[in-house]
Amino acid sequence: MFYGKRDGPGVAIKIYRIRTANFTTMSSYITGDRRFSRVKKSRKELVFAWTRKEFSNLARAQEAGIPVPEPLVWDRNILIMSYLVEDEIPCQQLKNADIDDPAGIYATIMKYIDLLYHKAEPVHGGLSEFNILYGEKPYLIDKGQSVTRDHPSAYQFLMRDIRNINRFLKNRCDVRNDVEIFNAVTGLDTAEP
Repeated sequence: MFYGKRDGPGVAIKIYRIRTANFTTMSSYITGDRRFSRVKKSRKELVFAWTRKEFSNLARAQEAGIPVPEPLVWDRNILIMSYLVEDEIPCQQLKNADIDDPAGIYATIMKYIDLLYHKAEPVHGGLSEFNILYGEKPYLIDKGQSVTRDHPSAYQFLMRDIRNINRFLKNRCDVRNDVEIFNAVTGLDTAEP
């Protein structure tokens, strides 16, 4: 990831390397996503689809009112988005942030998970303290792996997202039961997804 600035706000430039991209991992998130069913299985085409997918997922999240970097433009394996800064200080990963209200952050992230599922429709699929930036509020990042609710692994990814957030914040505040959250978000009544 690179940072660039001209006149006005800065931008983040994300370049996916075609030669070193993890083809197998990317493929598991693309296969089954109806939006990318026509993607050829070549490494180059998969990386181009991944870039387009992250742009689309950021746009959907932003439209749903979830704080994310604003997606500006993509071309092949390059994604340009807004650079998240507050008071000229870059937002940092949640894992490194000084969290003054963990219960409030937890409630906000749980709200984001619900909004993603119901309003934007994707499940993040990689949500953790590494993929949340924190300034005055949490921002979700790295949305290339996000999948739609009808993806064959959507429930598995949703549960993993919930468990990751609970694991990170359980020593800082009270957290709800993983399955209880999963059922509340999905509307299912399951003992274990």
